[in-house]
Amino acid sequence: MAGTQDLLFDSWMRCKRRFRLRHFRGHGVHSPFAYALVRQVYMKRRRLPREGAVYTAVREQGGTVRQARLVQAVYDYTECGQCYVDGAPLATHDSHRTHRAMHIVTPGAAIGQELRPGEEDIACVLSPTAGKARYRNCLDAVRGHEGMSIDCRSVLFLFGRDGLNKEHIQL
Repeated sequence: MAGTQDLLFDSWMRCKRRFRLRHFRGHGVHSPFAYALVRQVYMKRRRLPREGAVYTAVREQGGTVRQARLVQAVYDYTECGQCYVDGAPLATHDSHRTHRAMHIVTPGAAIGQELRPGEEDIACVLSPTAGKARYRNCLDAVRGHEGMSIDCRSVLFLFGRDGLNKEHIQL
């Protein structure tokens, strides 16, 4: 019976993703930060970086090429200075970047405290719809989050509360 429920959940999520056009190309996004992120990163999917420390770490942890490229692009765009993958630090600190940190939760890891980013930190969940329990944990994290969240289908970003309004954007 559990297999049937998982199959129904996966089918429902697939249909939901096909019909999601609400904020495509930035339409209806009221935050200048989010609009710039959509226009400069998300819409440039074919020209996203194919290398970098974060890209390599995401690929090694089982993330897809598309996820790795998107996470690396957001990491570069927001000028994060540190990255953590499933709680383990990744040696990516650059002196010219901000003290903002990105916390990446890979598909194989349980969702925990990483989804409560600090004032300027970014939490990033790969494959947020990989199972009903993971999806519900992500929804609970978005509801309880006081900053901006952007759902890019295969990656969920939770941005810290550094001046960004509480808004959930689905791309």
